[in-house]
Formats: sequence, C-alpha cells, structure tokens
Amino acid sequence: MIKLCIGGVKITAEFSFFVFMAMMFLCGENSLITDYLICVLIHECAHGIALCAFGGSLGEILFTACGIRLIPARERILSYCKEIFVLSAGPLSNLLLFFMLHSANTHSSFALINLGTAVFNLLPYSLLDGGCILIVISQLFNCEKLMRYFLTTAQIFLFALSLICTVTLGLAFLPLTIFTLSYGIYDMKQK
Repeated sequence: MIKLCIGGVKITAEFSFFVFMAMMFLCGENSLITDYLICVLIHECAHGIALCAFGGSLGEILFTACGIRLIPARERILSYCKEIFVLSAGPLSNLLLFFMLHSANTHSSFALINLGTAVFNLLPYSLLDGGCILIVISQLFNCEKLMRYFLTTAQIFLFALSLICTVTLGLAFLPLTIFTLSYGIYDMKQK
C-alpha cells in the first residue's frame, strides 16, 4: 500500500490496484486500456469538480482493484440533492462525452468506453455511483430497509443474468459473472 498526502488530500493506492492494472496491460489491448483510463479520470474529475462547486472538499483519493474512490473531507456536508448531483456527475460526464462523440459520427472505441463506464457506474452496488445514489434517495425518504431489499434483489437479478449470458453466449461474459458475484458478496457483508 502506498500512502501520500498532497495539499491536504490523502492519496492511497492499494496493492490490488497495481495488480489489476498489470493484469489489464498484460491481457488487453493497450490503446483500449489507455482510453478506459482517460474515461475513468474524466469520470472522477467530474465528481471532484461537482463536490468543490457545492463547497465540499476532497479528503482522500483511494485507488483499489474495484476502482478509484473520492472521499469527501467531512461526512454529510451536502444536502441530499447536492450529494445526488455529485454522485451523478461522473456518469453524466461519460454520457455527455458519448453523445457528443456519437453525434459527431465518431464511432470510436473511446465513445463506447465512455458509455460502458457510465452504465457500469450506475449499477446498484454500494461501491458504485448507482448504489450510492439509491442509498442517498432512501435516506432522503426514510425508506432504507426497502432500498436494501431492492438493492439485494437487483444484485441477485444481475448475477443471474450474467450467469445466463456466460452459459449461453460464452466465456466472454465470465468476468461480468465474477464481478456481480464478488460485489454482491461484498455488499452482503457490509449490511
């Protein structure tokens, strides 16, 4: 684990992040990986810009095998609506880039990776933006138990769907199945 502090912001990179990055570069097309990393940086910068625009400040940047996570300096400094906007800023930036590139008839891998990054981050897992947005909404309307039930049901459905895709369409869907299972187990342990 590597820990730094730059300008009052803690930066932590877990060993799993470096293993994940090494595996990506060993197993994949390097230009696609570079496009993906640029999409992720745009996504996280959008979160950071939205947080700062609403008067928040960054406390920590955490790099793990599960992704990059921006952690505010203080807990619950924003209203529920502002927090939802900050959580939505990342996927919205990727969707905006996708539509801009698509409307310019640039059917590039960069456009598709932006779309994939947005959709992936909107999945209903507590580590991802989609799950965090649903949790904030449930806190706003004081229906946290109902939302946990919904999240668990959605995760089981996504795992079953990815398993069916793996069995019927091939091993290309196996990483998705492993992801949905491992994130689902992680979310169950957090409850």
